Amino acid sequence: LVAAASPRLVMAAGVALWSIATIGTPLAAGLIVSGGTTLIEGTDAGAAALTTTFTAENVAPLLAVRAVMGGAESVVLPAVQRILANWVPPSNKSLAVASVLSGFQLGTILAYLISPVVIDEFGGWRGMFFLYGAVGILWLVPWLAFAN
Repeated sequence: LVAAASPRLVMAAGVALWSIATIGTPLAAGLIVSGGTTLIEGTDAGAAALTTTFTAENVAPLLAVRAVMGGAESVVLPAVQRILANWVPPSNKSLAVASVLSGFQLGTILAYLISPVVIDEFGGWRGMFFLYGAVGILWLVPWLAFAN
């Protein structure tokens, strides 16, 4: 896909879908119908046995949204590789690749550090998904404006 189309636009489409799926995750999770039952039964020895079952129905929307997110994420590394190959001079490629790959890890670490605060300040775990999805959509503006 990246070889046939502009890596800049492929990256933008991936981030857009990824961000929309991130926002859709708590919405889809809200469609899950769950329940549990607890049964107390007598045994031959006269003691009570406790059995708990848990059921979840209508998980297909959540699985679909997460599959879209995974598919959208899959374009990032090929797009980054193509962008670096096209835009970075050979003498700076190793530093550029190291910086980008380190940035992926740094982003994960920062998300782990700030997510508890985001959860506290933005209405729980759902707010975290809404905020991170919105940040991805907002990131598209400078990407499309300046990545040429």
